[in-house]
Amino acid sequence: MLFHSAQFALFFVVVFTVYWCLQRWRRPRLLFLLAASYVFYMGWSPKFALLIAGQTLSDYFLARWMARTQSERRRRLLLATSVTVNLGILGLFKYYLFFTSVVHDTAAALGLSFAAPTLQLVLPVGISFYTFQTLSYTLDVFRRKIEPAQSLTDFALTVVLFPQLVAGPIVRAAQILPQLDVEPRFDLTRFQSGLLLFFVGLFKKVLIADTLAETLVDPVFSAPGNYGGAQTLMAVYGYAFQIYGDFSGYSDMAMGLARMLGFELPLNFNLPYRAESLSDFWRRWHITLSTFLRDYLYIPLGGNRGGRWLTCRNLMITMLLGGLWHGAAWTFIAWGALHGFYLVVQHLWQGEQRTRPAAEVDDDAWSWGRVLRVALTFHLVCGGWIFFRAQSFADAGTIFLHLSTWAEAAPGVFLKERGLWLLALAIVLHYVPHGLGQAVDAWLTRQAPVFQGAMAAAALALLGIFGSVNQPFIYFQF
Repeated sequence: MLFHSAQFALFFVVVFTVYWCLQRWRRPRLLFLLAASYVFYMGWSPKFALLIAGQTLSDYFLARWMARTQSERRRRLLLATSVTVNLGILGLFKYYLFFTSVVHDTAAALGLSFAAPTLQLVLPVGISFYTFQTLSYTLDVFRRKIEPAQSLTDFALTVVLFPQLVAGPIVRAAQILPQLDVEPRFDLTRFQSGLLLFFVGLFKKVLIADTLAETLVDPVFSAPGNYGGAQTLMAVYGYAFQIYGDFSGYSDMAMGLARMLGFELPLNFNLPYRAESLSDFWRRWHITLSTFLRDYLYIPLGGNRGGRWLTCRNLMITMLLGGLWHGAAWTFIAWGALHGFYLVVQHLWQGEQRTRPAAEVDDDAWSWGRVLRVALTFHLVCGGWIFFRAQSFADAGTIFLHLSTWAEAAPGVFLKERGLWLLALAIVLHYVPHGLGQAVDAWLTRQAPVFQGAMAAAALALLGIFGSVNQPFIYFQF
């Protein structure tokens, strides 16, 4: 069920109504929400619901045994079991064909023969997200940062809570478990805020991301040799805002749905194309993945504690694995390597100088220096997006060639003007002052429910008239 489908709208109305009717009864309320979340996932593939249930049961009991034992050796063995099970399942479904092809090609280059068993595997939707969620739970219990969940229902809900199940944010158990212990109180203002956030995400996805995909991105990236330099540049810019609108749109909808049910999910995007550096970009883009990689990979590798060159190594390893997490293809690894290179160059350039965290930057304060830094960072990120979106290195090479030579388009090849207007709108909205956006949100929240309903109906009509064809969310494939 796609968030922007009529089927999901009916599903959510039923879930919302029953959930709040069970407000005072904790166990029935949570059991119902758990069942609804599994129904939601089974709409994609019923058989893979068993896979989630298996991983949930495995990590639930491993974490409880880990907390009870005092033997450090046994605790490490239990953690190793959790890591092996989770990454083993992820590796089998997501990377088996890729790694066997790499081994086959390497063996052939050495004059050897290698034949791996042929497996017809379908990638379960959301496996990368919920695997990281269950894995972070056992790691946090091992580190004694949290106590294990006493209720299997509670832990299972941290894994499959349906707003964030398929494409994040990556929500850690420590962020959800405390919210389950508090009896929810329906608050009209909070509901209105969640509904507005959902519509913002819907606007990003349907009107901007899907239209950019149809009119600019897909035509160029499917046949890059046919388009000129200017058209290719518009497609690259278009993809930057397509993937942002698509993924941040999903995150906004997930946060809005959760808020209407009384939950708060962590922020996943913070205007990433306002970043002044690559490290700043990763503090703003897919924040829950960035912090996961930082806390469970970069810091355990040594972080920045081992000197400049070890820090560079740790940055490169983290970004290479971050690229591989996105997909089993060399283009994703190249994307991760490029961002690792960016971060290494930034680290060597800055030395030990510390930059201000993004939270301390006034996003509405602009100077010529900041404009140049933001523009440079944006174009470096766009260079990475070419590898991320291209179907092959050959296609990526063609795109870079056409951009560098400002090639002429093939006769009769044009881009739809509607896409260019939507790209301009996406850029303007991304850089609109915070104060203006907050003022609009506050004004809409203060209006009478009848007026808000009329605005919602008008927004749906606008999306229906000008929105593009429904496309699955980009991150469903990850």
